[in-house]
Amino acid sequence: MDRKLTVCSSIIPAGVQQWNPQVVASTDTHFAYAATLAVYIFKSWPYPRLHRIIAAHERTITSLAWNPHDNGQIVTSSYDGKVIVWDVESVSRKIILSLPSKSNDRIFATAIEWNPFNRDLIGIATNIGIVFGFNISTKKHKIMYTFPNGDSVTSLQWNKKVPCRIAAGSASGAVVVTDNLFDGEFSKPAKIFKGHRIATDVQSPVIAVRWDLVSEAYLLVAHQSGQISMFDAVEKKSIQTFNKVAGGISGLCWTPDVSGGFFTLDRRSGILREWNVSQRTSLHNHRVAAAGGHSLGAVGRSQAFIGGFNDGSVVVYESALKKAVFTGQPNHTETIFDIQMHPAQRDILASVGYDSTLRVWDLTSMQCVKVIAPPSLERVILYSVSWDPSGERRVVVSTSNKTVVLIDVDKGVVVRTLTNEFNDGVLRVVWTKHGIAACSRAGEIIVMDIQGTIKRRYTVPHGSFGVDWSPFFPQIAVACGDGAVRIFDVSSPSTTHIQILRGHKDKTFGVSWSPLVPHLLAVGSDDGTATVWQGTVKATPEGPLVQFAQVSALTGHTDKVRPVVWSPELPNILYTGAWDATLRTWDAATGKCLDVAREHHADIYGLSVHPQRPFMMVSSSRDMSIRSWSLTHIVDLVKASCLHEPTLFASHCNHKPRTSMSGKMRLCGALSKSIVQTITKADHTAAAQIHVLDRLSTLFSGYSTVNNIWDILRHRIVGASTNSANAVVPGDEHFAFASCLAKDLSADQIAAKQLHIPRSLDQVVPTRVLKRDERASVAANLQLLLGETEAACEALIKQGRWERALSLAPAAGIEYWQGLAARYASHLRHLGDIDAAPYAIAAGKPGDAIDLLSERKDVQTALLISSAADSGRYHAFRSVSEPVEYTLRPATLRRTAQEYISACEPFLAASAYLDGGHFRDALSILCEAGEPILAASVATILVDHKLLSVEGSRPTYAAAALHCEQLQKWRVALDFASLAYPESVGQTASRLVSHPTLSQVEIDNYLTSAGMPGLAAQKFEGVPENPTDINRALITTALLAQDVDSAREALLRYLSATIESPDFEAGPAGEIIRSFVGIRLGAEPLTDDMVKILALSSFVCGLEAVSKHDPYAANLLLMNAVKVGESVLPQPVFSWVRVCHEALNGTFKSLRKRETIVDLPPGIDPTSLRSIKGIHGVEDIVGFNSLLAALEGKTVDMAQLNGGDTTLEPLTKLIIDMMAGRTHRVVCIPGMRLPGAIGGRRVSSSLLSRSRVSGHPVVLSDRLRNGEVPCISEEEFVQWTRYCPFSPLNDGKPIHQLAS
Repeated sequence: MDRKLTVCSSIIPAGVQQWNPQVVASTDTHFAYAATLAVYIFKSWPYPRLHRIIAAHERTITSLAWNPHDNGQIVTSSYDGKVIVWDVESVSRKIILSLPSKSNDRIFATAIEWNPFNRDLIGIATNIGIVFGFNISTKKHKIMYTFPNGDSVTSLQWNKKVPCRIAAGSASGAVVVTDNLFDGEFSKPAKIFKGHRIATDVQSPVIAVRWDLVSEAYLLVAHQSGQISMFDAVEKKSIQTFNKVAGGISGLCWTPDVSGGFFTLDRRSGILREWNVSQRTSLHNHRVAAAGGHSLGAVGRSQAFIGGFNDGSVVVYESALKKAVFTGQPNHTETIFDIQMHPAQRDILASVGYDSTLRVWDLTSMQCVKVIAPPSLERVILYSVSWDPSGERRVVVSTSNKTVVLIDVDKGVVVRTLTNEFNDGVLRVVWTKHGIAACSRAGEIIVMDIQGTIKRRYTVPHGSFGVDWSPFFPQIAVACGDGAVRIFDVSSPSTTHIQILRGHKDKTFGVSWSPLVPHLLAVGSDDGTATVWQGTVKATPEGPLVQFAQVSALTGHTDKVRPVVWSPELPNILYTGAWDATLRTWDAATGKCLDVAREHHADIYGLSVHPQRPFMMVSSSRDMSIRSWSLTHIVDLVKASCLHEPTLFASHCNHKPRTSMSGKMRLCGALSKSIVQTITKADHTAAAQIHVLDRLSTLFSGYSTVNNIWDILRHRIVGASTNSANAVVPGDEHFAFASCLAKDLSADQIAAKQLHIPRSLDQVVPTRVLKRDERASVAANLQLLLGETEAACEALIKQGRWERALSLAPAAGIEYWQGLAARYASHLRHLGDIDAAPYAIAAGKPGDAIDLLSERKDVQTALLISSAADSGRYHAFRSVSEPVEYTLRPATLRRTAQEYISACEPFLAASAYLDGGHFRDALSILCEAGEPILAASVATILVDHKLLSVEGSRPTYAAAALHCEQLQKWRVALDFASLAYPESVGQTASRLVSHPTLSQVEIDNYLTSAGMPGLAAQKFEGVPENPTDINRALITTALLAQDVDSAREALLRYLSATIESPDFEAGPAGEIIRSFVGIRLGAEPLTDDMVKILALSSFVCGLEAVSKHDPYAANLLLMNAVKVGESVLPQPVFSWVRVCHEALNGTFKSLRKRETIVDLPPGIDPTSLRSIKGIHGVEDIVGFNSLLAALEGKTVDMAQLNGGDTTLEPLTKLIIDMMAGRTHRVVCIPGMRLPGAIGGRRVSSSLLSRSRVSGHPVVLSDRLRNGEVPCISEEEFVQWTRYCPFSPLNDGKPIHQLAS
């Protein structure tokens, strides 16, 4: 099975679009926003995370709305007049409506609203003044109202009390209320309105019409210009007019749980204003974002709101907590045309696009650190960007207004316009040590210096679309509109090209010189192909002459090829992106496509790879997202050898000057050359070993956070960090992990990245002061005058004036003040206010602050507080009467690691575990993340320095051995096996002798190197009659003797006997089953005995997962046992299998559908089964009533609980723990939960769970099943392979060979 070489590891979603206002929406459990061509859907509980992307619209999305009757449905509309109802989970179209046309007008929806009483009825506002009612079941429509003169409808909303009543506002400022009965679907209201207008006397567009949540008549109307009014729609009169908001309004929402409360969002600033209908002025102002507001929606039934802003960011803000619970990155709001990494800072990226902005990104955190929108470039398209090759933080940008400009990134200003002498848009600019070259659509190429002095000027026919400097010579290659590429020698005064390459039928666009091989050029074209050209130097009487020949034509893209980028380490590897939304990896020497990535949803325009991190790539697209990719699988074989034995690294490199791509694949780049020198100079000290492994990890990893692991080990073992100068508190060992996270960041960036405290937090209004009771206030003042400070403070507290009381409390004594601070912290924590944390610290209770921040998922701030507490920095805050020495950091580090696991950040999770001394957990996380070789390197360092026992390292080495087997690196696999368990070498050898591609000589050589007898000496004496004599060693011996039939017979005999034994234990039985890891059970078609082995193996492994409190894996395995076992297992055994599966699966499905057990949705009581009784047949499981009694605290005999069957005791305990949310082994793989196209194929669901696969699937077979490629998710793969060695296809093949 081909391995996935290009793995999407992270995504920066597109910014919220700026063209239409109704582009944010939410439910109690999800929120969504629309970019130009895609809808991004987030789960809001237990923490916001990207869940699905809907990207099937061909034209700009104009509005969206959730179905209030079904959170699994969302409706969207677009400029092409389509209205589509989507199923969120499957991302499939349920209903497609096309709005009826009217004469020659283009009609599209400007706003959509689902009727709160009828799940089939949608109100649709249009750009030509018509308000439709659509029945999505019958697909019939009715015109509810038509505004005169085609006045565009800008907002509409159904009344929450009168089912058929709807209000609509228009671009001219008009507001209309109308009732429509829809053929008797609704009861007739007392008074019917046939579209009567409400006199607003405001000419500005209506931005929102919002019915009072509990009224048939009251209607709030907000205008874009800032006017807000409340009307009685029945009486057609104004009730209240509010103070005008200077700068205008972009959205309005009622507050569900505050009578008469509503919020507005300012158009020119990121201020969320809190109002009440009883007052004309706003009550409170919350600064939510730096940019102006664009759209606003309410979230659920609380005081939470989702806002879209003019910089593309999206914020979910809880006004009661004065906190942004989610802040989306301010990404581009239109097509991203180019991205380029900083030449000296490998984690800094610049991007430019159609929205006239230059944005700078930190790839470590995937955060936007700078948005630059110079006034001189307003409404100007920015086509390309190139960094200063000297490493200074400045760029040149090419624009649509025929200019090239120099921008100072730190100051965010245009330093100068380098040239304005082009006659058309400048599509490409490239800045290298040779100078700056730019080309325009008019066919002009200008070479200049940083001052704008023009050095050379060239012209080509039919336009120029791409240009690139040769890294070896002062030459440029120009992509031309006639399908050719022309090469110019800039060192010559001649304006004529020196070479012309013709190999395309349509215009060429992307050109890229190889950084490793002179005269090697890649070209992308609008004909859907790319070509590779190699120049060779020929001696002529006039001097050396370079002659170019086409080496290969790369075919496979189905649309125009845009970016072409070479690998900075492997001379034959080329990456291309195209308008078919795919990214392809090629062997340029042979023309073979090695991999296809389909995660983007539209044309790919930008690709960038940094020479200091050569196996991580970043891409950009017309879908306005930026994605990072891990490319490390290309060098897995080299990685396995070199991380195990760094001294072998030089043998995998070739840094001699190259003249072609041919020859054995070797690392040839600047980074590998530097690492060879580092290894050569390294001594045997711990610091040198860690430094070498750190550099190798940088080379081989596609993730920017991997270096944190080595920084932590450096802190622990060597005692200092290479990054200690940038640490939060330099030199303080308590801040090791914080120091690593702060690497390469300025102090301002440290605050933004580490603390995760919104910048707006210190700008919001303090805790609201309650209305004073005059009499109590006078009494408190008198008590102060009389010296009764404590009594005065208590009186102030009763008035809600906590801060006033705290300011006076020191007069009553420091202990009283601390106690009061603790009470106030408790009060704020009860309210969910983040400001409780500093008061808890002041009260000498940093543990309470840590608990609060952890609950709010702000574990990094919690980690910093624990570090400060343990290092004695809170000494002044300790209680006078009860001095305490804090030891908070280890537990906080574990919490931090668990949060990173939930966020699929294995390297940060492992770093936190390592810093906290949880070494086995760190190694386990790395192994399951697909990094067992890295984990083995870490284990070796820990064992060598006596931080980890040899026994504790064995599971890691066993995982590394298995990984190397999959790569067919048998010698390295045997080395790791020798470090693992005593039986591991034999097990690796048993898989070695079974490998079909190895000769007997090769096998004997490997066995001899491992100290084992050759193949001819391996003998098996036969299967013993007594099943109790069968063990893993016996089966391994049979496999070493290549007697798979006997090994299979022994396994079946053992399982058949042990499954009915009163002494049955799943753990030992599972170990025997795993003797077949990597071994094929038999050829198809399978015999009944083979099928019986598969069924029993799934069952036994499922029970083993139960015994280890691993419900996810248990559910998958038991489900498969039921599916396979019905036809082959004896009825008593099958009944047992079915009972176990139904008991577990009923509970499992009720808790969640394919998500982590701890992610219980709101409303489900995690400590009781009563909420799910009657669902999924749970009441029919064995011992359900007894189980329910046990959960409610009653004493129940475990045998009675299981209906008298004590073998179900572990299962019952597992179900109890599941319901209490106490158990789940979480899988942590980068990119595992990313939505999007599935692994290069359009796969709809998992073979096991039937749920839509997120992230990259493990494809089980290329053979279609039911019209689909059979696959499972990475999470299911890890869960399954923890226990069972056979493929879920039940074809007898080993699943481990599919690992990627």
